[in-house]
Amino acid sequence: MKKVEVIKVIGKTREEAQKELEELGLLVTFTEQNNEKVEKDIVISQMPEEGEKVNVGSTVEILVSLGKKENDNSEDKTDEEIDRETNNSKTSNESNKNTQWSDWMEKLPSGINSNEYQIEEKTQYSSRTKQTTTSEKSSLSGWIKEGEHYQYKTYEEVLSSPAQDTSTKEYTQTGTVRGYTYNHCCAKINGVWYVAGTYDKFPNNESASSYRSTISLFKKTTPATANTVTDEPLYSIGSKCSSCGYDAWGYNGEYLRYEYTVKEKITIYDYYKWSDWSSYSDKKVTEDSNTEVRTRTLYRYK
Repeated sequence: MKKVEVIKVIGKTREEAQKELEELGLLVTFTEQNNEKVEKDIVISQMPEEGEKVNVGSTVEILVSLGKKENDNSEDKTDEEIDRETNNSKTSNESNKNTQWSDWMEKLPSGINSNEYQIEEKTQYSSRTKQTTTSEKSSLSGWIKEGEHYQYKTYEEVLSSPAQDTSTKEYTQTGTVRGYTYNHCCAKINGVWYVAGTYDKFPNNESASSYRSTISLFKKTTPATANTVTDEPLYSIGSKCSSCGYDAWGYNGEYLRYEYTVKEKITIYDYYKWSDWSSYSDKKVTEDSNTEVRTRTLYRYK
């Protein structure tokens, strides 16, 4: 642990002493006492003394003057009596180290030993927990992959051709659907819209039709009426042309669709990461597969 040299703060104000010692990384405790020769809030003595090297985080005990007592008769005292009282104050401050516990610290200052001081120690605990998640993604930022397993999902699907099983999908056919296709083609001739069910039924001079489309349905439709250039029947399928406005379609033929129940195998990846370490506390924490624990030992003395 880093050590620092204690500076002299005797003769400084309480605020100056505290500021300068804390800038060194030291803790400060104050004891106050009346003193006839030292002004109020001025440091009378310190422990450890100037020049001692101590660990960062150690405590410096400061004795601060409260000034003269009210109705003080110090003017009647000799300098020898005043000096004696000041020295007694210093001795009293030094003796505090034997009656008051220091703050807890990770390392005892040099010179502190069990022969001269009463020393206590305690263990503090800090922990972090294992967090887990799963994903279909083969990598996740900030997570560690530790394994994989499989899940299956089932759903219905209609295909245009018979299906074959793959390494990840099993197909069970549940039925066949017959479908029908319809065509629509229209053109405006002499201001009148005409409809054809196929694309080549218009006269050559009207071959550039304005709208063409093909629709597939799983049901037959009802007949429809429209101006047509052919004698082919037209059917209403519930969809009007956006150009001519007719719901009139020519029948184009039928087809088959295959219904399946699909069972798909999905790879699920297992991930984990550790949380941040908690602050140290006196509460004991037990380590297990989902909890990591670290400890530190603290000391105090008097």
